[in-house]
Amino acid sequence: MRQSNHGHIDLGDGGFILNTEANEQLLRQLRETPPLSPAQLLKLAKSYKVFPTQVSLGNHIALLALTKPDMQKDVFPEYAGIDWNDFIEDVLGDAGHDENTEQVAQVLFNKAEPTKSFIQLSARWIRVSGIGLLIETVDYKENASVKHADFVVGVSSNPAKLPDA
Repeated sequence: MRQSNHGHIDLGDGGFILNTEANEQLLRQLRETPPLSPAQLLKLAKSYKVFPTQVSLGNHIALLALTKPDMQKDVFPEYAGIDWNDFIEDVLGDAGHDENTEQVAQVLFNKAEPTKSFIQLSARWIRVSGIGLLIETVDYKENASVKHADFVVGVSSNPAKLPDA
């Protein structure tokens, strides 16, 4: 597994990996790294759930491992109900975060319909400057192309070196 050496990573709110010059190598490496398999995700989930502060992340990762891509809109409504084009625009722009908060609340509490922009979730593990990062990627449509929103969601050991789930 290749390792990136960065002095730092430019992150936005929620661990969003910004598309900056400093992050070019990391973003390129993410596109070249295959998503973790369900078995690898379950190993990570088990390792996270050992720590009380990481149980919710472990549960999320286990759910991702057990969900077929065509079911993700139903299983992860908080992702599927967001218009990702607007969300990314707001995160990068000056619009503030109130609209994002309202949109997520509407999705969670009002059962908003899935948007057409959401495609699917995946997770990758990448070592950056000696630290193993768990990065979740949301693939979404923008016009006719597929875009990616990448979020650092945790740090962990290499899933390949963890005991079987």
